[in-house]
Amino acid sequence: MALCKYCGKIFESKRGPNCTQCRSCESAKSRYKIKKRYVNLKGGKCERCGYDKNIGALHFHHIGEKKYTLDSRGMLLLESQVILEELEKCILLCANCHQEEHCNYYRFFNSNA
Repeated sequence: MALCKYCGKIFESKRGPNCTQCRSCESAKSRYKIKKRYVNLKGGKCERCGYDKNIGALHFHHIGEKKYTLDSRGMLLLESQVILEELEKCILLCANCHQEEHCNYYRFFNSNA
């Protein structure tokens, strides 16, 4: 048994006595590194407002035909060339700008007030 240095949970270490993180934290760390690499390739900030404080709040918004959903879990399963081709069809938006892009009904209600 070991104690995860990130979340503090006790876990069964199947990878030897020097293992310091549980599988959940190991996966989260791996997904973070992959997303950070691709966020940096797209400029590292929201293309509309410039937000860059937390990559968890940055989304890949498709402006062309969408073949794959680009989230951190999906990026683990796809080959890097496929991801790069899909990223060419995307812009990087923060969560707020991404929601505004997809949510058009507020324009209707504001114009008829």
